[in-house]
Amino acid sequence: MGQEHRGKGVNVALGPMMNMGRIAQGGRNWEGFGADPFLTGEAAYETILGMQEGGVQACAKHLVNNEQEHKRTQESSDVDDRTTHEIYTHPFLKSVMAGVSSMMCSY
Repeated sequence: MGQEHRGKGVNVALGPMMNMGRIAQGGRNWEGFGADPFLTGEAAYETILGMQEGGVQACAKHLVNNEQEHKRTQESSDVDDRTTHEIYTHPFLKSVMAGVSSMMCSY
């Protein structure tokens, strides 16, 4: 993917997307890796390495608990600390471990 982006003149690829996709109506599920935090973290790690080895900066998205696309300006993501740490943060930790160039916190 990195070489493909580079060939098109892209310097920063807006991905990988690491939201959990636990609700089908979330609106972003199609661009992610699924609802398993461990597998999502591993897939993100390898994707980031591949993209950046291809000469493109990866941008991990959408920062922790930014899960909702439908009516996103009218919602609030209130998630308790345990759930945040056990489910939602692992993929982002793995992206940092992979040396991701940037993190999308808002757009």
